[in-house]
Amino acid sequence: MIGNEGKKRPPRNPLSPEEVADFITVKRLREQLKLQRFKKTKRFKYLNVFNIVCFFIYCELLICFFSPCHYRTHFSKKVVVEYGHELNNYNQLKIAHLKITDVNDNFYQFIVNDFIEVPETYSSFSVGKDFILQKELKGTFLGSNNYYRIQRAEPFLFLSGFLGILLCIIFSYNLNQTESSLNAISVINGLTLLGFLMI
Repeated sequence: MIGNEGKKRPPRNPLSPEEVADFITVKRLREQLKLQRFKKTKRFKYLNVFNIVCFFIYCELLICFFSPCHYRTHFSKKVVVEYGHELNNYNQLKIAHLKITDVNDNFYQFIVNDFIEVPETYSSFSVGKDFILQKELKGTFLGSNNYYRIQRAEPFLFLSGFLGILLCIIFSYNLNQTESSLNAISVINGLTLLGFLMI
């Protein structure tokens, strides 16, 4: 009967520093060749163009919120006021939210957090949309010079700011040139735009 000694593996010889360096060099060359082949594909170009278009859409949403955009006049049918707890010098309560239903039964909830006069029923108010996606972002009321955020616009604004910054980081560090990170950010942008269009 043969003992366990006959089944022992021969001792492994460790690689020399030169062999390790050659192995690392070959691995890097393979990765570079794989990357160069990926950069020549149409998929690489299309995904990068798609991500750049997404970046400009996010910027457009934010610009339209903080600057002039496309406004449309509505007329209120029902106005519901939610007050805060602060009083000004005239014993006027701060308005936290304004819930307005227009004559076409469109519902808007404005985040006000300001001391303003309550809009009268059947008075006019304006709602601002962005130019590309036509998402309602903000509004103003008769007799007010300020613009107030529409509550359902908050996801658009938050995701636009967050993903805009993320895309700047990805492009500045050339992460869009690697297949895995390019695929990941393209999926994220695709799902985000799909969500924007469905909401």
